Amino acid sequence: MSLTLPSKNKKLPGWRSMPWGGLALQPGNSVDYDTGSWEDRVLVFHDHICIHCMQCWIVCPDSTILAKDGKIIGIDLGHCKDCGLCVEACPTEPKSLEFVRVEDLLMGVRNEAGNKSMPQVIHEVKQQVSEQVSQAMEEKIKQAARAAIAALTQELGRKPTAAELLKKMGKDSGLSKEMAQALVSEDGTNP
Repeated sequence: MSLTLPSKNKKLPGWRSMPWGGLALQPGNSVDYDTGSWEDRVLVFHDHICIHCMQCWIVCPDSTILAKDGKIIGIDLGHCKDCGLCVEACPTEPKSLEFVRVEDLLMGVRNEAGNKSMPQVIHEVKQQVSEQVSQAMEEKIKQAARAAIAALTQELGRKPTAAELLKKMGKDSGLSKEMAQALVSEDGTNP
């Protein structure tokens, strides 16, 4: 996928490894730091409210608003510093972006957390939210790919190959070779 979500395999430096005073000694380095655990709140994107005006994308200083084809598709929670500029720029009412306190998301999970520190619990909740965003994006990609398969099947008079599907979808679609192969191999009974 072409999303910039926190990788489970790559250990990014966190807030504890930042220089004193939060100085950015190398410009453009925010991608090197996992800053998503700095705050005790999570930025939530409401796709059903968003009008895709791109104002949040324009004002975000860390490129954490993810967009594709002129539409907002999610938030890179691993690098969002919770500055709130995107929420202020959002013209919809109610806002399509809002901060939700992690404590409100936990709703009793804190007692089950045992000896974990609050930053560790916050990081885990944000990681779960990132995984949910990633799963939702994967499902949207699959829906678009299934529509492309249907169009190609009509156009070609046969089911397309994975290579044909990838070409139709484009390299920036987020569709992997493996996912394309699995989708063209479906028997057509899947939703």
